[in-house]
Amino acid sequence: MKYRFATAAVRTVWIVLTIAIVILIVDLEFQSTSTWQALFEIQTGVLSLLITAWVAIRLRQWVEHHYQRDIHDGERILSDMGRSIAGARDTKALLDIVGRRLVDALRAEPIAILLDKGRGYELAYSSRGGLPKSSITIASPVLRHLQRLQGPAKSDFEDPQSWVNGLPEQDRTVLSAVDCKVVVPMMVDRRIVGIMSVGPKRWGMPWARSDLQLLMAAGSQTALALENSRLTDDIRAEIAERERVNRELEIAREVQQRLFPQKLPKVKGLDFAGYCRPALGVGGDYYDFIRLDDGSLGIAIGDVSGKGIAAALMMASLQASLRGQTITMCSTVSEMIARINRLVFEASAENRYATFFYAAYDPADRTLRYVNAGHNPPILLRTRESSTCVHRLEEGGTVIGLFPGAPYREEILQLRPGDIFIGFTDGITEAMNYDEAEFGEQNLIDGILQHDSRSAADIITSILERVDSFTSGAPQHDDMTLVTVRVC
Repeated sequence: MKYRFATAAVRTVWIVLTIAIVILIVDLEFQSTSTWQALFEIQTGVLSLLITAWVAIRLRQWVEHHYQRDIHDGERILSDMGRSIAGARDTKALLDIVGRRLVDALRAEPIAILLDKGRGYELAYSSRGGLPKSSITIASPVLRHLQRLQGPAKSDFEDPQSWVNGLPEQDRTVLSAVDCKVVVPMMVDRRIVGIMSVGPKRWGMPWARSDLQLLMAAGSQTALALENSRLTDDIRAEIAERERVNRELEIAREVQQRLFPQKLPKVKGLDFAGYCRPALGVGGDYYDFIRLDDGSLGIAIGDVSGKGIAAALMMASLQASLRGQTITMCSTVSEMIARINRLVFEASAENRYATFFYAAYDPADRTLRYVNAGHNPPILLRTRESSTCVHRLEEGGTVIGLFPGAPYREEILQLRPGDIFIGFTDGITEAMNYDEAEFGEQNLIDGILQHDSRSAADIITSILERVDSFTSGAPQHDDMTLVTVRVC
């Protein structure tokens, strides 16, 4: 009310003074005795009118500044808004802070904000509450108009010439619903991430240039805060997803570890051990020791193609197939491997396969019957008199899981006390150092020969230490698995 009275008083005084000056000029004109005197009086009157108009304009500016001084302190308002936005916990809280601050600063309401949701700009905030389901499409002329202006646009639904009356009915309905008087683009790098609608100012106050400048600065500040909030949410979601995946991988790793022998069976005259070090949380290498019903010991080692969860799942399928077949007891090892091959083929995806080695050791007569299904040939070190012979166990057939009818052949070996069997996956022999040189099979054999008098578990430890020393901390690219059996 004070603002209205002040502006009305200035206008009234200016009108009264103008009329008085005009009457005075006319009166003096009638009383003039010469042309020069009349011209002087007219000039004086015009000058008086100009001075009166200038004083009136200055008074009007002073009144607006006096009653809108909070608006003109834009730097403080933006600074306060920035500090408040920094403490916002989410998008809803951020928009609420911006809306309340602008309502207080501009004395304009309602403040409505529409945010980019991919397919359009949907109403996300209104200072009056109660969000109607409203949206502006990406192809809307509103966006094109704001892009062209790169700044606020006043809207007047009562003016037929106003740009807003040229909009489609849907857009006019949305802007009319939020009582829009000014539309502000919220921009980041010339990209409109949101649209701010500002309603009429209280008491009929006019929109000053400083108001529009403040709105544009507030829109840019809010857009940047929203973009930062979105990036923060994306990072937070990514971290949560990684944590979830890590938890699932940890569970998968624990499950897979339980698929390996938890307690080794006791076999007379035999010392054996196995170990798997996956390159990732879970892997595709597999080893097993199975006590068979006839007293024999089943020895298995395999390497599934690929890495990670997919390889681990096929490894579990291989383990289940092997355990199931050892219960039924086939007449020959080659027949059992053929059955496992068919089972794995039916259970696995196309182009998935595994290299596999299986042997059955009979402690009664120390015979070893084996089939090598495309796996790295295990090494059998046989000490005879004063020399050591290296025998590679290669007999068998192709990998399992690719060809359901593949044939397999088995070989029978007679073992003696002192013989050492070493099964391994290519993660051992193909381990590389930073010069990309491979550890190699000969390095493996040399490591076994240096510690051939130690226990099976100690031999595995010494080989892994030798591999680690060779790689010198280079990344492990493949799973490493070892199986050692010593005949006592």
